[in-house]
Amino acid sequence: MTYRILKTPEEHYSVLRTIQDNRYPTTLSFHSHDQDYLTQVIKADIKNRCFFIDELKPPSGHKLAASKESFDIITKLNGVEIIIKGAQIVGAGKSEDGTFYKLTFPEEILYLQRRHAFRVDLPEDSEVYAEIRGDEHQSTSHARVLDVSATGCRVRLKQMPEPPFVQGEILPMFMLKISKSVQVEGQAELRFVAQDEKDGSYLLGIELKELFGLGHRTMERFVNELQRDARKQKFE
Repeated sequence: MTYRILKTPEEHYSVLRTIQDNRYPTTLSFHSHDQDYLTQVIKADIKNRCFFIDELKPPSGHKLAASKESFDIITKLNGVEIIIKGAQIVGAGKSEDGTFYKLTFPEEILYLQRRHAFRVDLPEDSEVYAEIRGDEHQSTSHARVLDVSATGCRVRLKQMPEPPFVQGEILPMFMLKISKSVQVEGQAELRFVAQDEKDGSYLLGIELKELFGLGHRTMERFVNELQRDARKQKFE
């Protein structure tokens, strides 16, 4: 594991803007409660050194946010864990989309990268896809893989099945189709579920729990190949 401490407003803005642009789900963990809450960064403002987050899910988090109780913010971004400790809401407002909250830039942001969790973005024309199924589903759902690491992936699902997938759900059936002749199968857990407001599709974060056969070795080899290709393209 490697880590950096980001202390400048420019670094803070860069990280927060990346989270905003990619619509990565963000977890709020209040110090006095076991319940975690999901939100998204909806705007980063370097001029005023502040940022805004969307309403909390479940809605019971609104009361905690209004009380200005301190909390930690955690976001996983391409295999990197972004942590802001001791954050507080400094303002709130309402828009057509609902409640939003204002926070000032923190003194520092902790930037943790786990070696085996490094994520690689897949090109838009990639044919890598995933098939997933929950306990209550009779058929599998087909999803396009957006990025992948040795420990999980992020996928885009055009249609949500019934009943819908939920955060924390264990998937007894997970299959990643790497190529016509190579695939990985096993069990996984849904780490986040969020809807993309642009096109109505769904973004799912998947953590691999158990892979069959040589699945883990196959995943590591696949990610290493993607990393090498990305480095080559960078210097071409």
